[in-house]
Amino acid sequence: MRKLDAEQRLVFAELTFRREKITTSELTHLLHLSDRTLRDRVKLWIEHGFLVPVLENPKRIRSVMLSEEYRHFACIVEKEVDKYQYLLW
Repeated sequence: MRKLDAEQRLVFAELTFRREKITTSELTHLLHLSDRTLRDRVKLWIEHGFLVPVLENPKRIRSVMLSEEYRHFACIVEKEVDKYQYLLW
């Protein structure tokens, strides 16, 4: 969790406790970012292995989910939710 910034932590919590995947328009509202800024962030997060597109090799990324590494961590967090209360809001 330490290597995630505040926005990534918010996205991680959303994808851990509320849903399996999220659209880019939902992320725009969640993070209060412009569409362009969000697209840049999502692209960077995909490059760094935080998120993956829901569809393989999409022309345009419309939905994302946690990468395998972070989905594994999400399972740990769900089992030990008391240790990660700060992620709940």
